[in-house]
Parts: sequence; structure tokens; C-alpha cells
Amino acid sequence: MNPDSVSNAAARIAPTDRLRQAPHAVSTAQGGETVVVDVADGQYHILNDVGTRVWALVHAGATMCSIVETLGREYVLPADAPPDLLERDVAALVSQLANVGLIVVDTRVGVEQQ
Repeated sequence: MNPDSVSNAAARIAPTDRLRQAPHAVSTAQGGETVVVDVADGQYHILNDVGTRVWALVHAGATMCSIVETLGREYVLPADAPPDLLERDVAALVSQLANVGLIVVDTRVGVEQQ
């Protein structure tokens, strides 16, 4: 995904916004990948193992900051990777999923931190 193609809706996601899966998004995990179907329009999206982990964290009500922190603990990046690589990659995936309406900002009052 080209980071310059982020929509206005996705661009408004702040690093501390609590995220959630859209109610019309259903998913199933198979062999390290997750298939996410938008039942509103019938489109499906396939997430790799890292995308699957991000999807699970979003399901738990994570923020972009907490997703980056969690992935930073769980995955080893190449030694020569730019320091902001993980943050940029998470932002790109979250933006892509938000652009197609699969992730939304959780605006419910009183949602507890995971």
C-alpha cells in the first residue's frame, strides 16, 4: 500500500485511538493467515501472519501505539531496519483496513484499556 493514498478517515486515526473491528467484518484464521470478509459488500481480504496478529490486537481493542509495542516485543526486526519501520508498517496496515471500512475508531465511552 502506498502511504500517500491514506484516506481522510484513516488519516484521522490517532496513535492513541482505541480501534475495533467493524461490525460487518467477519474473519476466520487458517494456517497463519486470516480471511476477513466485509459482509456489507462481499469483499474479502487476506492477512498474513503479522496482519493476523494486528487483527487480533484490534479485536482486543488495542491502540496503534499498543499494537506497535506488542509487535516490537513479539517479532525480531532486521538489525539494519529503520527505527520507525514497525510504526510505519502498522500505520499502513491499519490505514488500509480503515480505508476499506474493516477497522473503525471505538467511540464507546468507558472502554477499558487492554
